[in-house]
Amino acid sequence: MTRSPSASLSVSARDGDEQAVRRLLQEDAAAHEPYLQQALRDASERGHLAVVETLLSAGVHADAAGDDARTALHVAARRGREAVVRCLLAAHAETEARTTQSGATPLLAACIGGSVAVVELLIRHGADVLAKNRWHWTALHLAAKEGHDALVGHLLETQHIEIDARHQVNRSPRSLSLQFVWLMDAEQAGATALHVASWFGHSRVVQLLVDAGANVHVAPENGLAPFQLACQAGHRQAALALMRAGADVNAVGSDGNSALHHACWTGQDEIVELLVEGGAELNYRNRDGSSPLHVACRFGHTAIVRQLIDARASVEIANSSGHTPLLIACYYRHPAIALLLLEAAADHSVTMTMPDMAMTQVTPLHLAAIGNHIDVVRLLLRLGADRDARQQDGITPLHHACRNGALATVKLLIEEGADVHATSANGCTCLHMAAMSEHLEIVELLLAGGCDVNALIDDDETPLHCACYTGNVAVIRMLLRAGGSIQPIAKTKLTPLHCVALHGRVDAGRLLLDLGASANVKSEGGETPLHFAVDRGHVDFVKLLLDAGAKPNETTDDGWTPLMFACQRGQAKIVELLRAAGARADMSSEERNTPLHAACCSGLLDVAQFLVAAGLDVDAALADGTVPLHGACYGGHLHVVEFLLGVSKKSIDGKAKDGYTPLLIALERGHKDVAVALLDAGAQMCDVESLQHIVASACESGDANAVQHVMDKSIVAADVVDALDVRRLLHLACESGSLPLVQLLLSKGLDVNGVFGEGIWA
Repeated sequence: MTRSPSASLSVSARDGDEQAVRRLLQEDAAAHEPYLQQALRDASERGHLAVVETLLSAGVHADAAGDDARTALHVAARRGREAVVRCLLAAHAETEARTTQSGATPLLAACIGGSVAVVELLIRHGADVLAKNRWHWTALHLAAKEGHDALVGHLLETQHIEIDARHQVNRSPRSLSLQFVWLMDAEQAGATALHVASWFGHSRVVQLLVDAGANVHVAPENGLAPFQLACQAGHRQAALALMRAGADVNAVGSDGNSALHHACWTGQDEIVELLVEGGAELNYRNRDGSSPLHVACRFGHTAIVRQLIDARASVEIANSSGHTPLLIACYYRHPAIALLLLEAAADHSVTMTMPDMAMTQVTPLHLAAIGNHIDVVRLLLRLGADRDARQQDGITPLHHACRNGALATVKLLIEEGADVHATSANGCTCLHMAAMSEHLEIVELLLAGGCDVNALIDDDETPLHCACYTGNVAVIRMLLRAGGSIQPIAKTKLTPLHCVALHGRVDAGRLLLDLGASANVKSEGGETPLHFAVDRGHVDFVKLLLDAGAKPNETTDDGWTPLMFACQRGQAKIVELLRAAGARADMSSEERNTPLHAACCSGLLDVAQFLVAAGLDVDAALADGTVPLHGACYGGHLHVVEFLLGVSKKSIDGKAKDGYTPLLIALERGHKDVAVALLDAGAQMCDVESLQHIVASACESGDANAVQHVMDKSIVAADVVDALDVRRLLHLACESGSLPLVQLLLSKGLDVNGVFGEGIWA
């Protein structure tokens, strides 16, 4: 296969095939001319001196730059190609050329590569040893970052080198790299080469810099000193070198943390040992009052916790929120650490607040039960922790264990005498918790312990109700066998069957019906289980209830039938089931709502046709004055609109109590096809007063789309639109703060000066 000129030259240059490069240039120099500069950079990067010399002799400019303004000298210096660098410099390559993105010079690139010979060569040819990239990184910074100790030593011997020069930094809130100092805000003071070497753990570079007099105490604004960086990153040798140079082990960074805090945060066992031996203050509290032990407990560093305890760090010190290390360990579910703290005699009676779970007065035993940490629970109980300790809401550790399905913990708490009858402030028992969480074995255990199977939460839910919400048949059957009642609750009159109907639990519903639950029992608002199932769209449960004798025409206290619910929700399949079961179409609610109104709002054409055939009046109005046509127009259901108009046009211009006609509703909702159908059927064009009212309402709410639809001259007569008081509308739009709406109104050619010349208000 024949290669393109670019491919042939590129491959030859990268491979160092000088003869092939020369031959290609001799055969057709013009064809290869566009690719010569890239070939020079490729050859320079790979150190192919002969190819570089050939390309330069062919007239390729030594400073020809590619992407990011990178020259051949940049890439050769970066790769440490001394001979190529020498050749390019002889061809007068620019030593101060800078890349676009980082602003690097060839010397800075060479410092990344680490070649002392190349760096020395560039300096001899005038390269600025004090040059900085766009982040103020110097040659010394870059060499220190890469750990090039020989190069660092060479640079330190160079006259005028700035050993404590700072680069600019850009702060970034990223876990471990939070103190990655060259990612901090470029407007802030930066870090020195010693910071860089310390962070990366280049201990020999650190020693060179320290020996040369680098400041071991300096810290960037909003940053850390070199010693703190080395400790956070876990570089023991670098930290040790800095300690020997006088670094303060108890110095506090701008974030309020000591080096020991940082080592505990990142889990640096060896650093913690070094700091403890070096006299670090064990109980120093940072800005939120946390000690190093708090930090180690928070992040689960068990070995460090053991080190700190052995060093006599306080296990009782509380942070600003009043939380001790034990509470922190339990909250973040570190059971091994909790055991260590308890063995060190940490107070187990302390409490905490958990805002994320809206819980207060939470003890370590509560937390251990939540996490199912049975060893911690056992030790807490052995040490005398209150087994029935109550949160502010009355919840006990046993409640938590039951809710979380912690069977072993439940057994242990009960064996140790925990009260199985304990109730929360709202009456919730442990049995409620276990039932709603579907933990069969725990339910059985609690029932055996004598828990009240018919206890009430807020006077309206028994454990059986809770189980019915989830539909766990085994739990429901066990509660029923224990005497759980299927009868209505006195307060809400809700039955377990209502609960399973609400969530469509068919198997559970069948069980309740088989045991005699009434399919027609009513709740406090008059809803039957059928109302609940229809409202949620549970088709199979509706079938179950109808087969069990549920009455399809039962009404709620405000007159709603299951058929109305089905039509309102757009449940076509359920409508068919109800029709087959004898649901009446001629019933209406207190607001005079009928199934037809609901069907038209939901766009159920076949249902609407059935209901009209059954004798329902398409012009019957609700209490608010709306007829089925209003509802169909609101939803944009064109086929329903056309059907209704085909039956009767009596209400085509009918106004609801708010003044809306079907046409105005269609326009405001943006249903252009419906609006056209209404006009074609003889609907009267909107008058100026009505249109002004509608547009003003939309302007007040900042609804630009509604205004656009209503002022559409392709539908609404142009003379009506032109007669609108746009001046007033613009005031309302400005008041709403909607820029798109203001722009829309201004596009109508309004004179802004004329509008606002007399003041803000029209």
